Amino acid sequence: MEKRDAYTALKEKVLEKIMEGKKQLAVWGYTASCVQLLTELHAMGMLDLVVGIIDSDATKQGQKIFNFSVLPPEDIGKLQLNVLVVASDKEKESILRQFAKFDNRLPDVVLS
Repeated sequence: MEKRDAYTALKEKVLEKIMEGKKQLAVWGYTASCVQLLTELHAMGMLDLVVGIIDSDATKQGQKIFNFSVLPPEDIGKLQLNVLVVASDKEKESILRQFAKFDNRLPDVVLS
């Protein structure tokens, strides 16, 4: 039950950002939460607000979900984003360090 509550909080924060007018979401972490978020955004007709999926795990890179291929961290700079959704609670510090290494922009960040 705790995992669902964490996901619900993540989804609510993402929807808040969308309501604030943020329309370019990049999701870092090809996790169960990522898949669930994409599925729900798709069902709500908002999947077009997602600009890409990033994951540091080379075994996940290149995998497809909806119309996205999972990209490596070094490709984050190619995405036009104003919200970074961190879909992995366990790896959030590492993800934020990697983001800073590859990109100097300061998007809004939503943590899982």
